Amino acid sequence: MFKKLQFKMTLYYSLILIAILLITNMSIYFLLVKYNNYQMTSEISRMLESIQGSEWLYEDPSDNEDSSDDDNDKHDKFKVPEVKDLIIPQTIKTFPFYMIYNTSDQMVTWKSDNDALFDTLVIKSSDLKISDNPKIVPLEVPSKLFYLMAKMPITINNKTLGYYVVSSDVTIAYQTLSNLSKILFLSLIAGILVSTVLGYILAGKSLRPIKEAYLSKQEFLANASHELKTPLSVILLSTETLKGEINASFQFQRQVVLGIEDEAQKMNHLVSQLLFLSRTDSHTASIKYEHFNISESISNEIIAFEKIAQAKGIELSHAITPGLKLNGDRKQLISVFAILLDNAIKYSNDNGKVYVTLEKNKDNNNQGVKLTVKDTGIGIPETELKHVFERFYRFESSRSKETGGYGLGLAIAKEIIDQHKGTILVNSIDKVGTTFIVEL
Repeated sequence: MFKKLQFKMTLYYSLILIAILLITNMSIYFLLVKYNNYQMTSEISRMLESIQGSEWLYEDPSDNEDSSDDDNDKHDKFKVPEVKDLIIPQTIKTFPFYMIYNTSDQMVTWKSDNDALFDTLVIKSSDLKISDNPKIVPLEVPSKLFYLMAKMPITINNKTLGYYVVSSDVTIAYQTLSNLSKILFLSLIAGILVSTVLGYILAGKSLRPIKEAYLSKQEFLANASHELKTPLSVILLSTETLKGEINASFQFQRQVVLGIEDEAQKMNHLVSQLLFLSRTDSHTASIKYEHFNISESISNEIIAFEKIAQAKGIELSHAITPGLKLNGDRKQLISVFAILLDNAIKYSNDNGKVYVTLEKNKDNNNQGVKLTVKDTGIGIPETELKHVFERFYRFESSRSKETGGYGLGLAIAKEIIDQHKGTILVNSIDKVGTTFIVEL
């Protein structure tokens, strides 16, 4: 029981710690992404400022050929320069890569800090549109690199002479983000393992006082139940002796002794039940397996209950398949049947019916047996069905007091069936009746 509870608490503690770790890591990751985006935005802004601050100039060759011509002659000789004659702005020269094209898409001049990347950048630049904002371009050469590229027109005197492409390496920002993401992921995996261990330790420490108190209670219950058996046995033996000694004419004294005997028997039964449950909880209860004829044992038990049923005017019928055998603790399994049959008779209305069947378990390919105890009693509301196997649970406590129940019988029955790896189910309709089904 405590192992299952510790497992559940470990799961809860671990999930809480993992959730905190996950929220922290995700927050850090989003901050890193936001910072990386800020860096890229700043880099783009710097590139745009450099591009917009670039002024393309040229030197008119006619100034050197004939400086004596007048202004009108110079005007007549003026021609639109070619791209190759332009003076490249200093800001463009600061980029590690640039390519200058004429209007025919022919590369006129270029600069490259890495010839191995240059051809790839030329190919990538063909996908860019002129005058668009700079874009991040990924490269696979062979490791993954990231370059910020822009494609802008070359315009002089409102005439377009060509265009140019500039690029700048921004790989370091993405590599930093990638490395930090890996670190966060690895820390999350390590954190999950650490959280599981811490959750287990915290669950163990949290359960320690509860476990000690529970074991102390179980020990007290077992000792008290054991110690009560002896005086109860003495009381029962004494009442049995007194019944034989009291004169038949002393009716009052006889009734007192019978009352003491009845209450002592009830107390003895309760102590036996408590002792069984305490042994079950402490895993000291032993199961004596034997191969026995369950059909014969249940038939004998039905005969013992027939007089009780007749006293209430209850019709007790049965259909027992003969010769069915089972491997288990005979005494415990028969006590389960006795509990179910006793409850069926107790909670059946006067002149009601109780029906018992024992057959091969057809739902399990005839492997094992199926026991059914059905009554036409007070029934159990659907909302209460989930509680019937709980200890000390009693539906209609006033009625239970009349019948002498303590709410332990069905709990004991379930413990025994669970120990035998079987199942016990209940179906009931309020005010109509209840059916218990045991499969072994």
